[in-house]
Amino acid sequence: SLVMSAKAVEERRLRLVYDALDNYNAKAALKESEKVLKKHPGMQTAKVLRALALIRLERLTEAVQILEEVQANLDDYEESTLQAFVHCFKELNQPERICELYAKAVAAKPDENYYSHLFMSYARVCNYKDQQKTALALNRIAPSQPYYLWAVMSVIMQATENPEMGKKMLLPLAEKMLTKIYDENKQEWKNSQQIELNVLVLEKQGRKSEAADLLESPGAAALLTPTAGMLLIRVLQLRADAKQWAVVLEKAEEGLWKTEAAVDQWLLWVHLLDAAFALAEEAGEMEEKMKFIDRAFAAVVKACETAPTYRGPYMAHFEFVARAQRVGVHDPEKHGDAVALLVAYARRFHSKPTCFIDLIKWLHMAGSEERQAEVEAGISAIVDEEMKKSLETREKGDDDTDLPTTSQAECWSIVLHERVRRWYGREVAAGPQERRSRVLRLARSQLHVSGVPQAAASLTLLAAEGAYLCYRLDGDARALYEAMLLLETAARAHSEDYLARLILMHLYTLLGVPSRMRALSEQLDIKMVQRDSLGHLGFHAAEIGGHVHFGSIHYTSLGEFYDLADREISECIVSAYKNGSFAQIEGVVGMRRRMRKSIMAVAADVANRWISAAFSLKVIEHVVTIMKGDEDPAEWESLSDNRDYTIIPACDQQLADEIKQYGTTAREEMIDLSRLRHLIMRVSAAVARGSIEAGRGLFANLTEQLAHCKATYTEEQTPPPGFANTPPAFLGEWVHGPFLAPLLRLLSGALDAIEAGGDEKGEAERLPSETEMSSLYSSLVAAIGAAIDTPPTRNTVLPLSTAMRLSSRAAQSIAFCRQLLRIISLRLVGEKTTASKKAVRDSLAALSEATRRAGDELGEQMERARERLEQAQDECFPTVDEAFWNVEWAALLLSEKKEVDVTIARAHTSAIQELQACLKS
Repeated sequence: SLVMSAKAVEERRLRLVYDALDNYNAKAALKESEKVLKKHPGMQTAKVLRALALIRLERLTEAVQILEEVQANLDDYEESTLQAFVHCFKELNQPERICELYAKAVAAKPDENYYSHLFMSYARVCNYKDQQKTALALNRIAPSQPYYLWAVMSVIMQATENPEMGKKMLLPLAEKMLTKIYDENKQEWKNSQQIELNVLVLEKQGRKSEAADLLESPGAAALLTPTAGMLLIRVLQLRADAKQWAVVLEKAEEGLWKTEAAVDQWLLWVHLLDAAFALAEEAGEMEEKMKFIDRAFAAVVKACETAPTYRGPYMAHFEFVARAQRVGVHDPEKHGDAVALLVAYARRFHSKPTCFIDLIKWLHMAGSEERQAEVEAGISAIVDEEMKKSLETREKGDDDTDLPTTSQAECWSIVLHERVRRWYGREVAAGPQERRSRVLRLARSQLHVSGVPQAAASLTLLAAEGAYLCYRLDGDARALYEAMLLLETAARAHSEDYLARLILMHLYTLLGVPSRMRALSEQLDIKMVQRDSLGHLGFHAAEIGGHVHFGSIHYTSLGEFYDLADREISECIVSAYKNGSFAQIEGVVGMRRRMRKSIMAVAADVANRWISAAFSLKVIEHVVTIMKGDEDPAEWESLSDNRDYTIIPACDQQLADEIKQYGTTAREEMIDLSRLRHLIMRVSAAVARGSIEAGRGLFANLTEQLAHCKATYTEEQTPPPGFANTPPAFLGEWVHGPFLAPLLRLLSGALDAIEAGGDEKGEAERLPSETEMSSLYSSLVAAIGAAIDTPPTRNTVLPLSTAMRLSSRAAQSIAFCRQLLRIISLRLVGEKTTASKKAVRDSLAALSEATRRAGDELGEQMERARERLEQAQDECFPTVDEAFWNVEWAALLLSEKKEVDVTIARAHTSAIQELQACLKS
């Protein structure tokens, strides 16, 4: 037909637009869409595709205008037009408008396809009530069980959001809906989705026993997709939640002997031991208690005897002894001596890299220091035996010297012994000299085991951790530098060693070298959710180092990542509904909630606004807009800290506990820093546009937050307990130093001047004087000069890196004051230059001149630092103690030192030039 022919022509002409968009060539897409619109001015799909191209070119105002015009005149709801709208709204981060779009489409043309799209649009925004209504309407016009199950799941999610209403009404409703399906199917379950939803409803109602009964029913196993082993674990968990310990014990015992490998299934052992000890606790007489405990122990012994090559039974033995010790029924002669068991496990599995990870949970069983020493001695004997065996078979080099060992057992026994002694706190308890000597011994051992790369990398990491302890506990800053050099050798020699690179990211962030931090991140291929969980390792690098442009790019990139992650998680929710994967939906929704409330997302947004307001934006209206930020108040206390502090393992038990505590402190520091900056910017925006009451209220909040930060954080930053922690933000240094004083004085003076109510003389008098501001700026610049003049000593970590961090803070303060003066001028004088308010204009001009001088003086101080880097680079960095290290390691470290020094010097030089340019612009 003519209509079909016309449609075909339109689709053919739009093909070039689609191809350009698919290839992310927005300019070509815009050009092709304009060609189509010249021939077909009324083609709605072409208009929306043109808007999509404009969105990708960041011409948002034009794109939004086109979308609003098309949507206002939309009468023919073609699928191609609607899908183009969907892409536009997704990229604009406006998923709620997709709901409005399809709601109108359904009202105009109520067919199955549009209703399905409407349901999925509600799923993207988690509008569960409207999901339910839409799914039921969809089921009415096109009866289908999947649509009805969508409605059931929507009811369940409403119950999850509102537990009180869920208990009273929603969960019974969901159960009633599922019972209706069951009855219609003649008392049979037809698919796994029906079973999963029933189990979900029963679990949420606390009817765990009934949920387990359903999973164990004859037809369920045939329909459910998990393996028999995983289904058993799920049933055991439900029975355990229902406190049906006798059933759990019996079924766990049965599960252990179903297959040969089942004895290595750790969760089966956990449930068996949980049940046995719970039944023992419930029993009255000791004889009755011991019956259950002996039953569990018999299962452990049988597994160890019948499956000696599996690690699971031996670890179950450890767990049994640990629990028996806790309840006071451990009999060493009967159940096994804890020390003997630990050493026996080490003897059996010391050749495996996982041996220490297996043991770490139960090393505490040894008890006293004397018994811990027995564990160390036992493992040390294993090392001696393996070294003796290896010596007998080791090959010789051309000069008759021993080649590095290739014995896995010898290498990993050395690593195991060192890790165990550290876990017991021997390194922390040692004296400074002994700690330092241990670093060298480990480095020598690394050369000895270099035939086994993974073990060699582990020993290098242990040597670096030892050097870090010398820095943290003994104040030996040179040791921190040596730790960095050791890790660089590991990263260069072992491409598979991710831990060395992660720790180096931490250290280069501490020193403000974002270029190397980014290169390490790219080597590790950190992407997607890892940018949230591991992003803290390099978050502050740009600001600490004074790299304004890099910081802006980094924070913008993080913001884009969180927007993209939100869209992708929304599509995962949609896919879960389409595929009937209802059990996954609640977890995916929870993940999206945590990502949206991520502390990293909020901190990146605030930091990006801060840097953009101070350095990037020139139009004062844009500065005020970005300072004001979102209208919605930030929910600081509910932010989710998704950072992973366990990716780098702690080296001793005490340190592991300190790391947990430091994680809480780091979370609060990130929130306090972001909140302080946010309040400074909100007060500044209020100076430009807000009422005096709003400004005073915000300034009071700012003063309170600053007082809290000063009381909480000390000026001298305590080194983090270990590599695993986030690099510090140096908040204490910022709030106690001279950095905020000029800025706060301008803000208070501006509010006072606004309160003068337009009186020219009163406004001029209430602004701070040039002398006062010059004095505050002088203190700021003097702090930078003192840091630059600090020579490198045993107790200072690269003083020029400290100077760069302070210079970055000072430059931010001066740049922010410069913008504030423009804001004050906008409020008190206005945009147009007039003869009125000469006194105010003169006062502001004097303050601007003082700020400019401060910027020039800071630039001169940084120029001194740059000259030192160029003329006396060797004096700016710690030396390698060649007399301490052996010949091989001295050569390795000196080789790495050349590259590390150049990398750091280049980073500082480029930062100085960038900050100088920003201060002059």
